[in-house]
Parts: sequence; structure tokens; C-alpha cells
Amino acid sequence: MGTFLLPIGIAQAGVQMTMLALAAVLLVGMLVSIAWAPETKHLTLNQASGG
Repeated sequence: MGTFLLPIGIAQAGVQMTMLALAAVLLVGMLVSIAWAPETKHLTLNQASGG
């Protein structure tokens, strides 16, 4: 989806605004991952996979 939307975003809003928007999307994704992804550091592979 990004492959198709990137040229449109650059043409409509410019490179700087498009890159800021993409950075914002990445930041939101990072925050969601930190908030809801389970910690698996001290689990075995079977435990982490739910088996």
C-alpha cells in the first residue's frame, strides 16, 4: 500500500510532510507494539508460541 501511496503523498504534500507522516505512523506502531506485545525474553520457544 505504501508503494502506491508514497508518490501520491509526495506529489500532494511534498517530501518533508510525507516523511513526517510516515515517521508518525512508525511512532504509533512502535507505541502499540510496546503497549500490547507480550514480553518473551524469559520464555522458551514452546512457551512463546503458546504450545
